[in-house]
Amino acid sequence: MLYTLNDMKYSCEILDQYTIDPVKWNELVENSEAGVPFAYYGYNACFKPSNIFYIVVIDEKTNIYIAGITGRIQGILPIIGKRLASIWIESSVLLDCHHETIRDEKINEFKLYIYNCLINYAKKLKVVQVFFNHWTRENNCLILKELSFNVTENATFELNIEKNDIDEIIKSRCRNSIKKANSNGIKCSFFHNISAETFSNVEKLSKDTYKRTLLKNNKSSIQIKSKYFYEILKKNIPDSFIIGIAYDIKKEPISFALVLSDRKRAIYYKGGSDYEKNRQTSASNLLLYDFIKLLKSIGIKYFDLGGVPYKPTPNHPAYGVYKFKESFGGELKVYYSGYYVVNRFKYFLYKMVLSNHALKRLVNMIINK
Repeated sequence: MLYTLNDMKYSCEILDQYTIDPVKWNELVENSEAGVPFAYYGYNACFKPSNIFYIVVIDEKTNIYIAGITGRIQGILPIIGKRLASIWIESSVLLDCHHETIRDEKINEFKLYIYNCLINYAKKLKVVQVFFNHWTRENNCLILKELSFNVTENATFELNIEKNDIDEIIKSRCRNSIKKANSNGIKCSFFHNISAETFSNVEKLSKDTYKRTLLKNNKSSIQIKSKYFYEILKKNIPDSFIIGIAYDIKKEPISFALVLSDRKRAIYYKGGSDYEKNRQTSASNLLLYDFIKLLKSIGIKYFDLGGVPYKPTPNHPAYGVYKFKESFGGELKVYYSGYYVVNRFKYFLYKMVLSNHALKRLVNMIINK
């Protein structure tokens, strides 16, 4: 399929995990301002290869990838399989900001073209919907609305750790919590080479957090990852994967954080804690504080603290998460995600399945196993 812009011709191809060039694709991710760890070839390798696809715009003269998007086809239950499958997207359109064609006035044109290719591909596959999850870092809601997406605001706190000293921007309540953690003898360790014991600790703290969240809000969409998923993630993106764990004076794990990064940006991907012990010691505050210092020392420029509720009120179930992340002094950023309904009848059935909260939790466990 040929694409013409400014009298220059490009080829647009739909590739899979076997036909994509991993080096060229990863270079596109790294050269894009919208590049996130979830767009890397290695991250996609954590999932079933036949479910992964890439829509790529290729410069015919140089044969490099100058724009694209990746996603996966995800069913909701083994019995139903792909009959109610969706296309699952975890990054916005990637554009090579170093390429001569990618100029400000043409960015939206490229985005529209690729998003339209995505929608047409979804229609060809006869899926339920195209779903952009909360990790999507699309900053232009008008483009999604123009394409008839149902748009949702996704908020996060982002720290410019290259320019800012963390000790100067954290709020007083966070500083006090860090002092409390230190006085309680909390020590933090960070791992690239991870033992089976570390994975087991992470899985246990994840499950504790998952159960506690559902008790607080049984409609929560919190997702739990298995030890196997963490192991395969580590295997496929070893250079992007760092786990931090805070231990008490008895060397018992109290809190963990998993951060994924590329050359310039890191994202707080998963976290969890023993609620009572963490409340008593403020271990999570010290862990994230030490994590920020570590990331700065290895040259990371921006630290995205992951999702927070958008404009929450004090009675919001995740208001505590919002205040915790806010206390580190980052800038509140709002991005956009959403969904495009491909088949309205299938979408009705899909929503019927997920209206059962117990079944919804089962679906989440299957998707994230």
